[in-house]
Amino acid sequence: MYRRALRVVVVSVFFLTLGFNSQLMAQATPAAPPEAPQFTSRTQLVLVPVVVTGKGGAHVSGLGRDAFRIEEQGKPRAVTIFEEVKPEVDGTKPRVVPVLQGRSNFNYENAPSGHMTVVVLDLLNTPYLGQGDGMRRLVEYISKTLPRNEAAAVFGLGVQGLRQLYPPTTDTEALLKALKGVPGPGRAEQAATVSVGQSQEIAQQAAQDYSAFVSTQGTDRREYDYLQASWTTLVAMTQIADAYNTVPGRKTLIWATAGFPWMAASVGISRSTLESKYEETWRDLNSAGFSIYSVDVSDLAGFKGSLISYGSTNRKQQTLRQFAYETGGLPCVGIGIDIEKCFVHAVADSSSYYLLGYYLPSNDMKPGWRKLKVKVEGVHGSDVRARSGFYVSGAAEETAAIRHRKLAEALSSPVEYTGVRFNVREVPAEGKTATAGKSWHAFEVGVLGNSITVDELKGNAVELSVVAVAVGSDGKDHGHLDHQMSAKLQPEMVAKFRKTGLSTVQPLELAPGKYDVRFAVRDNLNGEIGTVGYPLVVSNH
Repeated sequence: MYRRALRVVVVSVFFLTLGFNSQLMAQATPAAPPEAPQFTSRTQLVLVPVVVTGKGGAHVSGLGRDAFRIEEQGKPRAVTIFEEVKPEVDGTKPRVVPVLQGRSNFNYENAPSGHMTVVVLDLLNTPYLGQGDGMRRLVEYISKTLPRNEAAAVFGLGVQGLRQLYPPTTDTEALLKALKGVPGPGRAEQAATVSVGQSQEIAQQAAQDYSAFVSTQGTDRREYDYLQASWTTLVAMTQIADAYNTVPGRKTLIWATAGFPWMAASVGISRSTLESKYEETWRDLNSAGFSIYSVDVSDLAGFKGSLISYGSTNRKQQTLRQFAYETGGLPCVGIGIDIEKCFVHAVADSSSYYLLGYYLPSNDMKPGWRKLKVKVEGVHGSDVRARSGFYVSGAAEETAAIRHRKLAEALSSPVEYTGVRFNVREVPAEGKTATAGKSWHAFEVGVLGNSITVDELKGNAVELSVVAVAVGSDGKDHGHLDHQMSAKLQPEMVAKFRKTGLSTVQPLELAPGKYDVRFAVRDNLNGEIGTVGYPLVVSNH
């Protein structure tokens, strides 16, 4: 829906050089979680989450920095950053995040720092998961395993791509009620949730779309199989990685699926192209700190195959294992698997691990993929799991076209980006004369000061792009805005700015109707983006 609207949106590319006259946020803002330092030089920090388990799969704790060895492209790297992340002690009070009016993309920040869980219910490759009691049983497993203060989000994957079933939250009870179709209080009412019944509709629509395609394309299904299923799945995982890449720590992605086609030549697409797309997806997941836990739910769904015709069960298992191994996760495939135990392991791994880090020197920044290998000394029979590598990006030239493309990608993504954290609320529109049949609606966009860059080398510079598009129920653009902010803070203002942030009020003129107003804020000094969807109903009065 957003993609169609954005085709007709013209985003201005000029800058308005403003004094720092935006009002500081009047509402209280939460304490910032631990964050990686922000740099304006070309030095790159490489963080490597590492899970170490012993016999029986128990986590090995108490190891020191000297027990670890990191090799990059076969060469040793000195560990300069070291931390052991441990599970929260029962009774520990979570950080307090004030409940703000409107919609925010930081509702997960009162969770224990350093880990997050994302569940993807794969209704594309497991079309019968949403039928019968398969989904109900899967929700029961999630209910038993998710800690009550875990930062968690749930997505569904269908023929049309990724769909957010519940945004990141630590309100596990509200999340589970939403999946079961039970309305919840507070934020649950504001969230774009999808019930089990609606999930069944997604699965049924997937089967109908597939049947319609086959009826028009004849018996040649391979091109559809790979182009639709492979690309849709890989793009979905990339969207999740892009959205949460700034959330600190190790992130678990539980992929509940019946399988996935392995790389092979097909009509209209080469093996090398498929391999490139797989590697790109693994690169993005690794760079964002995601570990894949692929859970084969074929039996749970009462389904012995896939929407995709791709060969033997061994090939299916090979794919699921490869996704897990490449990202430092675990596969849960094969005969007699214990799905509940798989969920328990996945959540436990994210709350009990070691975080290692080192800096790439400025003279070693050649773009490309770097292989990683982590070893642990002094622990007999241990199993060490870490990401297989990372990507060094080139110094891309910052142009208006690049900004436009990145903002369009973020606005059209089904996942709310968290690179810049902000809140949106509607406020009275003042001093505006509306066109006949329309009315003005003003929105305060409040940005958390601890989520954006202040460039000391440029005189404490702050540069933001604030854009929005109002998409109607017809999927078209009914109004959009573009506001550029550029300022240089006085030294005495920097500390206050970090605590209070800033806000700007922006208006939109809209006709009566129902809209999803998609906001995006881009930090133009580091390229990070945050997005928030704001539901709006404009009446005739």
